[in-house]
Order: sequence, then structure tokens, then C-alpha cells
Amino acid sequence: MPEKKLRGIPRRLRAVRQWPEKLSNCIPADVWNSNELYWNWKIPVLSSLVRGRYATVATRRTCAQGLIDASAFLLARKPTASRSARVTCAISLPDMFASEVCVYLDEDYFSAHVDDGASIFGERNLIRGRKLSSEWMLHVPPGMSELGIAIKDLDDDGRPFMYECWYFGEVTR
Repeated sequence: MPEKKLRGIPRRLRAVRQWPEKLSNCIPADVWNSNELYWNWKIPVLSSLVRGRYATVATRRTCAQGLIDASAFLLARKPTASRSARVTCAISLPDMFASEVCVYLDEDYFSAHVDDGASIFGERNLIRGRKLSSEWMLHVPPGMSELGIAIKDLDDDGRPFMYECWYFGEVTR
């Protein structure tokens, strides 16, 4: 079945640019002292905007910048009493629709996502010598850093697949 034409791309990208402030204003206060391991908010777009025929470099860049900006807004509003919480965004490639803004409340859970080696999240290797922010001309606000991870995992049928996950925010060790 052919892919339907995606309409209203400029309007959808304007919404992505407005989303960071809206997200930071609607986060419940109990996020920061929750008993959860982490909280996440998925990228608020149609999948066809970030994958498939209509997913241009420019639209993906705008969506990635929206995720980074949303993390920056949350980081600016993070209570001082929540120093151990980590605010990040995770940009997944090639399936950018899996990208999200995250607040990690458990350091071990965060480490399971970003440390070299194997965990329940697959075999991970740090990406050295590349920066998604440079490749896509993304603006990373002061106080935030970037970390790329190459991940090898198995799908539900046991077949191996690989992807990259780029973390922006409080990712330095």
C-alpha cells in the first residue's frame, strides 16, 4: 500500500518547536521524587514525519532540536533537591520515532542504558569520533553534553538489529 502524502509539514514542525515549553509546563511536580526508575515523553509527531519518504534531513533535524530543547527546559526547571535525577533526551536512529525525553531517577538504570558492555538493553559501544550535533548542525545548550551509543540487540523474533542512540543532557559521568 503506498504511503499517503503527509500534509501540513510546516504546521507540524511549528508544533514541534512549541512543544518544549508546553512539556515543561505540564510535567507533574511528583516526577522529581517518584519511586519510578525513570519517566519518559515520546516525540510528539506522526511517525511519517521522522521516518519514511517524507522524513527529510531538515524535518528530522527540527524534531531532534525539539527534543534537545525540551530537555533543556526541563533541566532549567529541575528542583535543586533532585540533584541525583538526570534529564536527557534520547534520539534513536534510524527509527527516530522511538526518540524521547527522559528523566532518570535511578543511576543504575541510567548506567544500564549508556555504559559500554551488555545489559538487558543489548550490547552497547560508545561512539567515538562523531557527534550528531555536528553532523546535523544541532544547538546543544550550555550545561548539556552529548553521548552516542551503538546498540546491537535482538528483535522479538530473535533476529539481530543495530541502531544508534544519541543522548543529550546530563550524560557526563
